Amino acid sequence: MNILFSQMLNSRQSAELLELIRLCEADEPTHLMFSLSESDSFYFLGYEDGLLISALALYRAGQFYECTAATSPSERKKGRFSALLSEAEDHFPDTDFLFLTDGCSPSAALVLSHLGCELEHSDCLMEQDLSAIPSKNLPLSSLPSGYTLEKADSEDGAGVCYTVRCSSIPAGECSVFSTGGSACIWGVFVEEAFRRKGLGTALVVSVLNDLSSKTYKTVLLHVDGDNLPAISLYKKSGFQITRTILYYLY
Repeated sequence: MNILFSQMLNSRQSAELLELIRLCEADEPTHLMFSLSESDSFYFLGYEDGLLISALALYRAGQFYECTAATSPSERKKGRFSALLSEAEDHFPDTDFLFLTDGCSPSAALVLSHLGCELEHSDCLMEQDLSAIPSKNLPLSSLPSGYTLEKADSEDGAGVCYTVRCSSIPAGECSVFSTGGSACIWGVFVEEAFRRKGLGTALVVSVLNDLSSKTYKTVLLHVDGDNLPAISLYKKSGFQITRTILYYLY
């Protein structure tokens, strides 16, 4: 197997990887975690007779590299993945990898067990359909009396910051950025003195009301799988869990 290393995929390589993903997802009820547009990406592509049969991608995530991989069903148990992983380790020595999986792939579970990987943490991907919100009839804010909602461009210009104030005192905040035609909410935070008053739910609903007047069809967010209060908050705001992402430390 010939291994090609690349930090950016051309159109042909992207099409080949998408076809490999399609084959793997048709073989097992899983969703592979590849991204073809992520910055700080590194791809290891395994070819046999000109055909892409295995791929491994690394995405920089702080001190770790998030890792996802796929091998054609007909090419498994032939050392294809092991060869790509060895190549990745040579490129990034003394680096910890976090393997991403949705927990629905038996073959991935076997590989992770064989490697001795341990579950580091889990995330829930949640989604809200903005078309379900009658935006024309909703005000910008659903906050309690005495609270105001402000929004401004983020410092890096990549998104919008929402801040809730009570008599000019910051009480809570969150940010929103665009991704693939959807909006993504992150960094929802309520100051300690203002918690347990329903302010978190009111903040998220207020942001949803504002976003519903834009061109977004859906709103996404990631939440720690162990953060049950946050999951409950988002469910009250109309979000549903669409996928669980498991992170295994290697």
